[in-house]
Amino acid sequence: MWWFQREDCGEFYSKLCADVNEASSNEWKVSNYHNDACGSVCFYLDNDTETYVQLFAFMTKEDADLEGLEMFAITYSLNGETDYDTWYGDSRDEACQRAAYFANKLREEYCPTIEDEDEGFEHEGVWVTDRTKSPCGRFDLTPEQSREIYGDK
Repeated sequence: MWWFQREDCGEFYSKLCADVNEASSNEWKVSNYHNDACGSVCFYLDNDTETYVQLFAFMTKEDADLEGLEMFAITYSLNGETDYDTWYGDSRDEACQRAAYFANKLREEYCPTIEDEDEGFEHEGVWVTDRTKSPCGRFDLTPEQSREIYGDK
């Protein structure tokens, strides 16, 4: 029987999602795909740029052992650059805490760029199309500086 056919599958991943949401200030969702070796929960910061953190979880240690993997694994993707080996382990509590940590880290590192000039925004009378640049467009900004200047526009 496949993992997604088990009677307790829905309850397991719903509970995992609730546990990660409790540990995190971000909104996690169940993100099971039947072609994966196990189910997962995911925090999607920006679907358009493939910016997300995903926590994969086997339902039992035996299932993980059959695949030769740890029970939990975290994938971290920033603007489509994905690290599939972000973290592995067998502790559910640690997995939830690490997932929350990496979601917060993702929020700190992510700074969206607007590629279509029609999709910019006005900031103090200036039309901004690249959040990684100062309002005059001459100086690079860190993600923190961008949030400080532009907020979450």
